[in-house]
Amino acid sequence: EEDGGRLTLDEIVAQACMLLVAGNETTADLITTGLALLLTHPDQFRDLREDPGLIESMLLEVLRFEPPLQFSPRIAAADIADAGGKSIPKGSSVFFCHGSANRDPRQFDRPDEFDIRRGDRRHLAFAAGPHFCIGNQLALSEGAVFFGKLLSTFERIELSGEPRLRTDRFNQRGYETVPVRS
Repeated sequence: EEDGGRLTLDEIVAQACMLLVAGNETTADLITTGLALLLTHPDQFRDLREDPGLIESMLLEVLRFEPPLQFSPRIAAADIADAGGKSIPKGSSVFFCHGSANRDPRQFDRPDEFDIRRGDRRHLAFAAGPHFCIGNQLALSEGAVFFGKLLSTFERIELSGEPRLRTDRFNQRGYETVPVRS
């Protein structure tokens, strides 16, 4: 309840479904993508092994470099006079492209390089403002537990085949398989 307003049953169900999907699938995508990126960037994986204190920075870089959600639909709350040379009338549907924004060279030095030491929190994988992901700390904590356990359990781990991206979800990026051997 806020300011006397209450959610309807449909709104409660929609929120519960969104939290279930967002809290499960996107975190799984963060983990599989992080594993695939580390195994295809062995210098970065070596740096992480040498300094496990880089886990949070690595997770932030995975989110910047290959965010689990590729775009978010929005409705323009006001007229926007100039958005890349176009005007957007209030009420228009727009798509915010996380993957593209996170590779903007005006915002990130060497945007197309995967660098776990970057530690940049300006990425938009968790969105921003009133749409900022409520589960962001949980996702980062789950990722940190996974990668911490991976580093402490396996002295050596490498790809045993080609990682395969999922192709069943238009808006999400994650791996169907990341075959490994230790």
